[in-house]
Order: sequence, then C-alpha cells, then structure tokens
Amino acid sequence: MKAAIDLEQPQLSSTEAALLEHLLAESRDGYLEFGLGGSTLKAVRSATPRIVAVDSDAGWVAGVSQHAEIAAGLEAGRVHIVHAAIGPLSGWGRPADRSQIHHWPRYVALPWAACREQGFRPDLIFIDGRFRVACAISAAIMGLGDAEWRGKVRLVLHDYVGRQHKYRTILDFCAIEQAEDSMIVLSLRPDIDANHAMTSLLTYVFNWG
Repeated sequence: MKAAIDLEQPQLSSTEAALLEHLLAESRDGYLEFGLGGSTLKAVRSATPRIVAVDSDAGWVAGVSQHAEIAAGLEAGRVHIVHAAIGPLSGWGRPADRSQIHHWPRYVALPWAACREQGFRPDLIFIDGRFRVACAISAAIMGLGDAEWRGKVRLVLHDYVGRQHKYRTILDFCAIEQAEDSMIVLSLRPDIDANHAMTSLLTYVFNWG
C-alpha cells in the first residue's frame, strides 16, 4: 500500500483544476472518472450526487480510499471505487506485460457496470487513466439511442495537448468544446456511426495509452 498520499496536489494545472471544479459544480446526475487521484477528492468535495471511479492499481485504490473525505463518501454510498485488475503493473497503472491482456477490457467495462448498479448515467466523465481512447469511445457507444443523454454528457480528457496523434480517433465521435492547457472538454457528436464506434472500441480496448 502506498503511504502518505497527497490528494491536495492533483496532476493538474491551476486552470485545469478550476475548469474541472466548474464542471463538477454543474454536474446534476453523477460523475465517472477513469483514473483515481486528486480529481476524486475534488469530486467528493463537489455537489455531484454520485461518483464512480476506476483504477488499475490496487495499492493506489486502497490508499485513496483511506482519505478521510473519500472514506466517508464510500461509507455513505455516494462514492464507489472500482479496482480493475488487469495484471502486473509498471508505473502509473500501466500493464507491465501482456500476460493478462484478456483482463484489460475490465478497465473500461467495470465502471459502467458500477454506474448501472447504482442506477445512474453520469453527465460528467473525466478521462485521466489508462485506455483513454477506449474510455471515450465507450461513452459514445453509451450515447447511441439516447439523444437526451448524448446531448448533455461532457467528457474531460487530460493530457491531450502534445498527444493529439494518440487521441485523434476520439474526435470521430466527440467535438472539442473548450481547452485549458493540456485538458479538453468534449461533447458527443449527434451523428455517431455505430459500426465505426464498435470496431474502434474493440481495437483500442487493448491499447492502454
């Protein structure tokens, strides 16, 4: 277990942090995040009613869960943290090898299952962990057949600037609404091609970047 976790200093610039706080303040349905950390604490301190978060590192999950405010949210049932076991890890929750590749889709699937179990669809999704392209495409697929939700949900992708080449497929399904430093806010396109979305998801669910 990792000790002395400091969630007061998230890996966000001051303008990125302010943008995330603003979006959390506007969240009425609930919040989903791929990748735990200081953003989780910001969500707990916001008014968003329900929170689901996923991470691949069991030690990090345990450490974050022990933070007093997050622990209180877990006990109250407002916060649900999911550990997606995807095999041996290297730094920042990355798979160390491909020995458990058959488990990698868990990272994308399990938090959506948790949202369903909690009876909500998030109107704010923060993507700052592994499998980022697949995480974004999964939201696009969730929006198929639900124009109301598709129109209101917002995705926040961290570390986009400087890595546009890695994440360009996301823009087939999402439009950039706002940018602050390396972070972008995305809305789902109204004309998502279901076949393209599904084939892209099946491709990128094994790309942990």
